[in-house]
Amino acid sequence: MIEGLKPVLSALQSSLSIVKILIVPGREADWPQDLYAQTKLKNIPVQEVTIADIESISSLKNPEGLIAIADLPQSVWTPETELLFPALYLWKINDPGNLGTLLRTALWFGVRTVLISPESVDVYAPKVGRGAMGALFQLTVYPDVPWEALAARLARDNVQLIGSATHGIPAETVIYRDKWLLVCGSESHGLPEEILQQTETVIGIQKPGSGESLNVGVALGILLNIIQRQKGENL
Repeated sequence: MIEGLKPVLSALQSSLSIVKILIVPGREADWPQDLYAQTKLKNIPVQEVTIADIESISSLKNPEGLIAIADLPQSVWTPETELLFPALYLWKINDPGNLGTLLRTALWFGVRTVLISPESVDVYAPKVGRGAMGALFQLTVYPDVPWEALAARLARDNVQLIGSATHGIPAETVIYRDKWLLVCGSESHGLPEEILQQTETVIGIQKPGSGESLNVGVALGILLNIIQRQKGENL
């Protein structure tokens, strides 16, 4: 279930298989022509419903009156899967809003593949989709990816594995190769030591002020900005 105008438009413009669109009549002036053009182009049924119908299934307090119902993507990672780089591995992210923000941030900074560990929140939960603001449908996303198998495969392919932790070295000091994967941990516990030990480098963010920690989405944005800037300077 995909809620809201921007996520629905993004889903329509992707390869996602959309079963139907639920829409509240009388709000046509609120929707751009792209919405109707895409549904006609792809022969997607549009079903008119009441706002009460939408409210009965929506997780929003004030739904926009637009929901898309889609088939779940069948994205399964195996050790033989060819990945697009740069890539991101998310370890046990439990908050759906944070996961959505991470996806949105990753897309902004040019990440092409996001792999998510077991015991993370469902990447297709409605709150994740809203937080991602359409990024979920523009990235290649693999849920339930075991770290040990992934790390073994990427090591064989000479991919630069980069861990992240508060005690890591300044991200500005690292030389980043073309094929790299950044590993980010959960909001509460970060990355376990066994994962950090398997990465080539562990980077962190310098703290000129005070405070216990950064939100994981904010931290990812800072790190990706540094990495992309460093890559540009090292060309």
